[in-house]
This record gives sequence, structure tokens and C-alpha cells, in this order.
Amino acid sequence: MSPDGFNALSSTFDSTKKNAVINVNESIITLLLKLHSKYSGKKDSYVPIFQRKGFSVEKEYRESRVGDACFFIEKVLDLICEFDSLCAQFVQDCRKKLWPDYHEMEAKRDEERERLEAEEKKRKAKVK
Repeated sequence: MSPDGFNALSSTFDSTKKNAVINVNESIITLLLKLHSKYSGKKDSYVPIFQRKGFSVEKEYRESRVGDACFFIEKVLDLICEFDSLCAQFVQDCRKKLWPDYHEMEAKRDEERERLEAEEKKRKAKVK
């Protein structure tokens, strides 16, 4: 193809391009938190490294290169949280903004479930 033919073809493509701007109004942090939540199937599923216990804070787990989407999103969010305290605070603030009452509602559900289980145990004890 001649250089002139290429330029003509290129200008045809340029004339058909249309630029569109979409305002997302999201930060990368909120997008990562939402992705983690979506892939885990639970609201507010990401727990910052400084709040976790157990195997997920051990060196072997943290250096692993095998995992699912949640694992790798968690690794990115952990790195952000470890960068400095302001970053960690921003992640916490984003979690509270995205899911403001989630933990309170979950705690109430847990209390109600425990209360119902206790009542059921009392009923079973009376029957025996």
C-alpha cells in the first residue's frame, strides 16, 4: 500500500472517531473496594491488613503469587494501606462511605440470631 493510500485510510478512521466523556466520580480505592466486594459476594468484604488476624497476615501468604481476584485486589489495597497512615485512613473512610451501616446491621442480625438460638435451646430443654 502506498503512503498516500495509508494516509487516506487513516484520515477516514479519524473522521469517524467520536470522543465521549463519562464522569465516573469514583476513586481507584472505591473501585477496588467495590470489586473486592463483588468478587467475594459480600458487602464490605475487604478487611485492612492491620485489622486482620491469622494466616492472611503471615509472610508466606503475603508473598504468594497464587490466588483469585479477591486475593490480588486485597494485595493492592494492603500495599496502599501500608504506604502511610493517611492512605489507610482514606481506605477506611471509603469503606464507611460505601457501606455506612453494614457492620452495625450485621451485628444486630447476629444478636437476633443468637437470641433466637438461645430461645430454641430453652424450648428444647423444656421438652426433654
